[in-house]
Amino acid sequence: MKNVILSEDVAKEFIPLVNAMFFSDDEDEVKKLIYELSGINFYGISINCLPKIELKEETSLPIIIVTQESGLRAWQVSLKSSCSLIATNLETREIFFGRPFWDPETETSLEEIDEVKYQKPEGGQAVSILSDATRVDARKVLGLPWTPGRYRFNVVSFDWISNSVDVALEGTVPEEMVPPASVSRLIEPAKSGDGYLPTYLRVSSSPKLQTGASTAADVTVTPKPNPHTQLLVSGSFSVIADETHLPFVAYNIPEIDGVDKNVAAAVPVTLALFVKNSSIPYRFDWKIPIYSERPIKPGDRVEGYFSLDAFRGTEYYLIAGDYVAYLIIEGQIFGPTSYCIT
Repeated sequence: MKNVILSEDVAKEFIPLVNAMFFSDDEDEVKKLIYELSGINFYGISINCLPKIELKEETSLPIIIVTQESGLRAWQVSLKSSCSLIATNLETREIFFGRPFWDPETETSLEEIDEVKYQKPEGGQAVSILSDATRVDARKVLGLPWTPGRYRFNVVSFDWISNSVDVALEGTVPEEMVPPASVSRLIEPAKSGDGYLPTYLRVSSSPKLQTGASTAADVTVTPKPNPHTQLLVSGSFSVIADETHLPFVAYNIPEIDGVDKNVAAAVPVTLALFVKNSSIPYRFDWKIPIYSERPIKPGDRVEGYFSLDAFRGTEYYLIAGDYVAYLIIEGQIFGPTSYCIT
């Protein structure tokens, strides 16, 4: 059996970083990738983009998305209807979500659907290979401000996640209106005696971390663990602190143990929950306080924890379906964590 090829290897070996691939009106170069993919043992999503774009010279940010799946997978998950393009501004930590295969004029998915898809494939149809290659404009899909910045991109389709690619927007352009950034919010911990959610202490539900990487994180999701909680989300992470994490002045907040904790840093995280065959996630932007009695300096490794009911205080509610959860922190995506609502 051929060795399985990873998404990052597909990007390096099959999506050449040449202008003609990204900025030409001719789609033939992109579509040639379909035939090249069909001969390799790859199942998933791979993306690539030029590492640098001059703002004065270009007006778009093209990304090539290639996908390959079996007939059975295509029946199980509607790949393009589930696709979400995710970008993180590596300087501001702002996160953008968009639907790369969505026609805003007709408000429909660009995925072709036929009657056969509704019947579970058997035999040769189940193991047949379906390949595709598409060029999308990330600026248009995500509504990115056309200003200098460094971005990291991923594509998620339910429980499949692509490789990451980075691009630098360089140069200057006439000033434009920049959309307001998403704001991470701190949810105050529960008061002592009022319950145990939310809390930013390490508790029994906090996941254990795999150490070694500069950024490590894990998250667990438990639907309706008790009558008072819709969706228990418990996370742990370890990051290298920088200036963006440090408060101007350290402050105290009371925790569930009745003790005031000194907040020496705060790290923004985003939780994205996807229901199968939907590209629009439930999105939660949180600022997680880091407790420490000593000052934290840039370059220090810090650990953070959170356990909270994600839906409390929101207009969201749980509907039946298959879900996956991703935790986005410091430009990296961790997951998926799967769960089912019945």
